[in-house]
Amino acid sequence: MRVLLAAMALAVVATPALAQRAADAPNWIPGQSRSTITIYTQQGLQGDATMFTRDQSHISGGERAVSLETKGGAWEVCDGVSFTGQCRVAEGWTMNLRDLGLRRVRSIRPIVSTES
Repeated sequence: MRVLLAAMALAVVATPALAQRAADAPNWIPGQSRSTITIYTQQGLQGDATMFTRDQSHISGGERAVSLETKGGAWEVCDGVSFTGQCRVAEGWTMNLRDLGLRRVRSIRPIVSTES
């Protein structure tokens, strides 16, 4: 019974958050890649978040990036503008940029699959 009550309470708390995430989702154009990257200002996917759906050759404030999450595919993440400096491939969750050997994010781009 306690487990059922806990599950019901969690559902009530989680529903507004899930609705907000759905409202924040980008509107997709047919044929467009559905890959996204979200950059966070704190470790563990916390803090202010900024979502990107396409190449960004110069990200202002990229020095504030601390963690990131990709969905729908891998992204190249570089600490220099115009995809220069140290570049790493990120896919899924990166709880701390230092795990990738990076201290900031200045440019990003999705990695396009060549598979047919």
